[in-house]
Amino acid sequence: MTDPNEQIDAALLALRHMWSAPPHVRDPKLGPVDSSSVQIVTVLADRPGATIAQLAQAIDVAPSTASRLVARAETAGLVRRAAGVDDARQVTLRLTPTGRTLARRSRRFRAAYLAQLTQDWSPADRQHFAHLLQRFAHAVTQQPPSRTAEPNGHRDPAPTHPTPSGGPS
Repeated sequence: MTDPNEQIDAALLALRHMWSAPPHVRDPKLGPVDSSSVQIVTVLADRPGATIAQLAQAIDVAPSTASRLVARAETAGLVRRAAGVDDARQVTLRLTPTGRTLARRSRRFRAAYLAQLTQDWSPADRQHFAHLLQRFAHAVTQQPPSRTAEPNGHRDPAPTHPTPSGGPS
């Protein structure tokens, strides 16, 4: 495999397995915490006061799914809902002290894991990798994949069906 795009694709598939969390992670003080709650507290640590719609966009789920996930995190004592500052009808989300603690712990864990994985890299290699990965992540967020278009922007051609003679229709 010498095509760089194929190499990147294979690496991204391998990374997916690495970052796919089990359904629950174990926090020393909270016990089992589902991975979606970890994702929610991580987002809300950076975006306090986000709405359900903003959270849904950040974690790439439908608003109804985000609402169910928030309800679960709320039951676990990680988040609380509050009336919006500008509009009391709008619901905003805030971390509880327990949610802030979980966000800090999960960030420390991820940072330590990345440090372990790159411990034999030079500081220049780590910096270069971080730059390229941020650039790639930005490109992905600016141009998410289309499920119906080819990379060049053209739609997949209509499938051809063999005719009784064996050729395309």
